[in-house]
Amino acid sequence: MKAILPGYAKRQGVGLPPTFPFPDNFGIPRKYIFDADQQYVDLTGEHEWQAPGPDDQRGPCAGLNALANHGFISRDGVVDRNDVINGISNAVGLAQDATIFLEAATSFFNGDPVTGKWSIGGYSSKVATLGALQEDLLGRPAGICGLGHLRSEGDSSITRGDFSQPTGPNNNCESYPQFTKELLDLAREKYPEDGRITPSILAEHQNRRKLYSVANNPNYFSPPYAGVAFTPAAHHFVFVLMANKSEEFPQGYLSPENFLSWFGYQGDPQGDITYTYGHERIPAPFYKRHPLQEWTLEDILIGVSQQVLAYPNTSHIGGNTGKVNSFAGINVGDLTGGAGTAVTEFAKDPKTMGCFISQALLSSSPTFLSNFEPAQRAIMQNAYNSNLVPALSSAFGDCTGFQNGKDIHSYSNQFPGITADLNDASRADSPSP
Repeated sequence: MKAILPGYAKRQGVGLPPTFPFPDNFGIPRKYIFDADQQYVDLTGEHEWQAPGPDDQRGPCAGLNALANHGFISRDGVVDRNDVINGISNAVGLAQDATIFLEAATSFFNGDPVTGKWSIGGYSSKVATLGALQEDLLGRPAGICGLGHLRSEGDSSITRGDFSQPTGPNNNCESYPQFTKELLDLAREKYPEDGRITPSILAEHQNRRKLYSVANNPNYFSPPYAGVAFTPAAHHFVFVLMANKSEEFPQGYLSPENFLSWFGYQGDPQGDITYTYGHERIPAPFYKRHPLQEWTLEDILIGVSQQVLAYPNTSHIGGNTGKVNSFAGINVGDLTGGAGTAVTEFAKDPKTMGCFISQALLSSSPTFLSNFEPAQRAIMQNAYNSNLVPALSSAFGDCTGFQNGKDIHSYSNQFPGITADLNDASRADSPSP
């Protein structure tokens, strides 16, 4: 296998040792540095906060919503590759290798392969340059809200609902105060003096959210990418990208007040809070990650591996079978062509974890492509060959030993959450900001 994480073996030895509790200095071990001039983010002028308009897209990612509201990415919420790569780096310090991989997967499964555009919310007519004509050829791009469920965004979100849950908090675009308060209360329990939110608190919250979904959503489902990789990484992003850096806290400090601002809330962290859809805001003054210490793809893989080892629930692929607390697992060997029998095996070496993620995306692609008519499929196949495959190869290298196994969609008869409500047009659009 090509080495995709340079220097990792030298730093860590063979594999990654079990880590419990989850370490606050997670990802690549660092001694953090701070330079106010290089890390200050100007939130005035072109980056002054503006509320989204009624036709603007906002969705499940609080960070993308906030960046759109400040003009670091397109304010209408319809973005492309350069928009995302430059905007996220300038605002919070996510490294280009991480952004290229995340954007490639999102744009392929949730966007338009012709324009390269995708919506940070639900369906938008702006995604297809040729409008209805192009949509007739390729269908309506879902965006990452609603019908885009389980492609990137998944169940057990930080504060959003499970799209497949039949009733209750089941909007995967909207933040729910009950889940937000659970995180704030956990932080106050750990740090009664100030309620600060730390990486280990977010890791524990992620585990609790999964347990909640199993106990409350009869259709809960956790696929390899959205469930095992993307959802934990999204929890980690809350600290590594949203925490304010300073001389005193060069790694970052995330107060409950700043968290609420990032997630579109107003109110008292220890009392009543009110959420306004799409009104996420970067708290000022804000200092991002140091340019020499951006959060890389290597950090993401190590962080996910640490999450898996600290909280094994993270690694469970499978879901409920139509009733709450009916979780059944899927044989990992069947998904990987025999490369391993459990995700915890891959977590001991983040290089292997990266190949597992890559293989999961590639295995899902044939079923995704089969949904299109022949003419459409040819266009999508070209996008697959020219965009997605090169991005995965660049990110993870030659993953010898990993073969395409069963596609996760082949289990849809056993797990209703794989397809639940995905053909419900009434839920295709994100709420209006």
